[in-house]
Amino acid sequence: PIIVHGTNMLDSRFRAFNANYQLGFVIEQFLATHFLSNSDVFDRFPELRILICHCGGALSRFIRTTRDRDTSKNLFFDTCSYETNLLEAAIKQRGVNQVCFGSEAPGSGGAIRPETGRTSDDMVPVIDSFGFLSTEDKVKIFNHNAAKVFPGLATATG
Repeated sequence: PIIVHGTNMLDSRFRAFNANYQLGFVIEQFLATHFLSNSDVFDRFPELRILICHCGGALSRFIRTTRDRDTSKNLFFDTCSYETNLLEAAIKQRGVNQVCFGSEAPGSGGAIRPETGRTSDDMVPVIDSFGFLSTEDKVKIFNHNAAKVFPGLATATG
């Protein structure tokens, strides 16, 4: 498996933004999602699994069509988005089967989330609070999906 995580951008246009590295994350992870989805890499490597961090950077604004490639066995996304509306939309758009639990605990999400009283990078109570997810969906996100992407995890935990 491969993990795609954005990094700082050297494009001088983004220096005007506070925390411009986060904008770099969004752009690079979004580009990776779309470049991979529209390439032949999964035809050439059908067993390749790729996890793109931070929900894939940004959500797609395009309606899926029958021409779109099925990447459900290859492309996955983590839940590391501290903005709950974005995370909810990402899970709905990407699909429960494509989402793996991810957090930066400890990480850049040190601000206290008012609804939980915990740091914003403590994603377990946030995901657990999503009423649109069934218990089975939550088990997939917290456990089963990661085992699909990283089979060594499944064998390591028995």
